[in-house]
Amino acid sequence: MRRFALEGARHFATAFCDVCGSNLPWTNQQGTMVMVPAGTLADDPPLRPMQNIMWSFRAPWYVHASELPIYDAYPPRPSKKS
Repeated sequence: MRRFALEGARHFATAFCDVCGSNLPWTNQQGTMVMVPAGTLADDPPLRPMQNIMWSFRAPWYVHASELPIYDAYPPRPSKKS
């Protein structure tokens, strides 16, 4: 496992497998919290998202997932314009 933290970063870093590059859980510098990347979970976790933080700093192009179209499979192909 490798951990990368920007110089001067007080809270955030990332940990990853140095063989395949997959994200891995990591502990904050204070040792009070463990961050587990959701993509590493095999089962349905008992916790659900409870809040959005830093909302005023989101990218201007960001669209909340609840505002996007929903498909049960691949979306339909766009029609070709002549």
